[in-house]
Amino acid sequence: MNPINQVLEFVVHHYPVSVYPRVLEIAAGSGRLSRLLAHKGYQVTAMDPELVIDRYAPYEQDLTPFDESTDISSYDLGIAIHPCDIHEIIIQQFQNSGKGLFLIPCVTLLMEEGMFRFLIDAKNDKDKREIFSATTIFSLLSFLVWSILIFIVGYFLDYPYTIYLIFYILASILSALAGSSARGMSKFKLYSLFSFLSSLATIVLNILFIVVLKMGLPSLFLSY
Repeated sequence: MNPINQVLEFVVHHYPVSVYPRVLEIAAGSGRLSRLLAHKGYQVTAMDPELVIDRYAPYEQDLTPFDESTDISSYDLGIAIHPCDIHEIIIQQFQNSGKGLFLIPCVTLLMEEGMFRFLIDAKNDKDKREIFSATTIFSLLSFLVWSILIFIVGYFLDYPYTIYLIFYILASILSALAGSSARGMSKFKLYSLFSFLSSLATIVLNILFIVVLKMGLPSLFLSY
């Protein structure tokens, strides 16, 4: 399943438009998620200084960068996907305001995307192996550090899904590395097969955990 669609499903399920109608997407990038949320009925503002203005976009567009002075009083929910350089500012702003926040931490610093670009330019198999190894090692070390931090925060906040979240992040990292390496090495059939099997597994596991076993929220972490 496409990661953006996973985020969309999670937001719609856990932050219903009836409760969180006004959404601010920080570091919105292409604005794809903002567009999908707008089509679901949310009043969305996409904030990104590098945003390409679209006059026909079904959401508001803000080219100012998010910082300590950003006024979030008119929003019910903030969404930030991999905002690598402004994590602390976002968390502090929304904690102080009591607003809802859905944030996906930039655990790998998007190294898998860098790996994809370098693999395309690699001249031989040796270079490709070195690029893949370096990216994998860095990503797993970063995961280890973040897991410790998440575990500590989860312990003090008495968050019941800490372990599920850690395993979800690990699965996401491994999935991203596999997909980026297949694309970077021009193994498009393998990438297509991997995407199909991943989507199929998500559907089957969702049915198993949610419908059959009725596991509730943990099923969302386990299925993805």
